Amino acid sequence: MAEGLDRLSLDVDVGTLVILNGEELDNLKLNGSFVGGAPERMTVSALVHGTTKEVSLQINPAADGGPLRDLSISTPDGGHFLRALGLFSHLRDGETTLEGKTSGWGKDLHIEGRMKIKNAFMVSKSKLGPAVTEGVIEGLNNYLKDDAVQLDTVDMPFDYSEGLLDITSMKANGPSLGMTMEGQISARSEKINMNGVFVPAYGINALLGKIPLLGSILTGGEGKGVFGVTYRVKGPTANPEFSVNPLSGIAPGFLRLLFEGRKGNLDDVVLPEEEKPADAPTTPDGETGEGETPETENPEPTEPEVPKF
Repeated sequence: MAEGLDRLSLDVDVGTLVILNGEELDNLKLNGSFVGGAPERMTVSALVHGTTKEVSLQINPAADGGPLRDLSISTPDGGHFLRALGLFSHLRDGETTLEGKTSGWGKDLHIEGRMKIKNAFMVSKSKLGPAVTEGVIEGLNNYLKDDAVQLDTVDMPFDYSEGLLDITSMKANGPSLGMTMEGQISARSEKINMNGVFVPAYGINALLGKIPLLGSILTGGEGKGVFGVTYRVKGPTANPEFSVNPLSGIAPGFLRLLFEGRKGNLDDVVLPEEEKPADAPTTPDGETGEGETPETENPEPTEPEVPKF
């Protein structure tokens, strides 16, 4: 988009578009108008590569007349959508809808909304293929078997601003596994800090959570079972540390909250190159030395400074 253009119309037709993780879109068609560098209206349609699965995106002026635009995205393959964005790449398939509000574009893009996914599967890294490198959580392989884990529903409220994705109270449930997730991830700073709870045998485990009055005490909140283990993914996105607190597995829900800790925040993540080295003495030529003190040759005595009144 050229600078100085207040209004610009776009009409794009692309045979194949290659995105992150080797994902591709076929027959992509984009029609839209930009005002002040941000989309006023936009319609995008495409097919997941090699399939007839259609991906659609709509941006329109807000129905309430506000400054934010209405955003709507739908696809029958949420796994492809997330891998293409370099987010949680372990998801496969899934009927996906995203509804929200948006403003800005490019580095100033802001989206606040909710994504819902039905009938998806969670798979290990070995099932993703060598091209998938973004959005992969290495430690998750220890908890995912070779068989795909079925997820009936995924509900994720989120806010995306200045390259930072903030997730609040994501819940994913299936017959054999349930999980929650909250925290932050940023492709710009290449950091992640997410935490939540894994709930094994969720279908049976969560039944006790439906007991009136006692349910929320036993489970620790919606989307969590009576027994589960807390986890945290923290560090550089290329190789984050995946940690699980084994003691949380024997604590009922209301006590397990003590093990979860607070919501992950990127301010708590320090990459190796950001660590400040401890102060060390310097040698006479200006280099640092361990256990050495700088020396000077025949220092000249200095007269004490006399205070002036």
